[in-house]
Amino acid sequence: MKRGEFLGDSFGHLWKSLKLIKAVIPSGNIALPNSEAPLNEEEKDSPLQSTETSSGLETPPDAPPPVGWSPARIFFCAVLVSVTISFGSVYLYDRFIAQKVVAVDLQGFLAKQKGLYLQGDIDDAELKKRMDRLEQLVETIPKRYAVVLGDVVVRNVEVIEP
Repeated sequence: MKRGEFLGDSFGHLWKSLKLIKAVIPSGNIALPNSEAPLNEEEKDSPLQSTETSSGLETPPDAPPPVGWSPARIFFCAVLVSVTISFGSVYLYDRFIAQKVVAVDLQGFLAKQKGLYLQGDIDDAELKKRMDRLEQLVETIPKRYAVVLGDVVVRNVEVIEP
């Protein structure tokens, strides 16, 4: 009985595939029982029969050079992907999630409106309209922005003057 025929011909192609894998993989770590001895004349003349090279690795005759990425190329690709994802994550976090602080110069706005009202440049209706516009401005500031009074801020905070 030949190897691969113990369960019929259904496993014959499996043994040929394993021989092909062993011929292609130079490490020889695939353990095939009795893989050193050819089974028949057909396998002796097979182009998949591996040959020993001067480096001690088994490769089939006329095999193309191994195709793959060098360790340096894999390292640089991993670094590139890591840096890209890191910078992208920080940018998106800062753009959409991080809490920001803005200041509204309420005291300056009220002082200016008081001066205009006392001089008679604006009337009650105009003053009320400007106060409503200030309220709308403060309400339109997104929730991720913390709003503080402009008098509290010393530096490095955007101050909104209505």
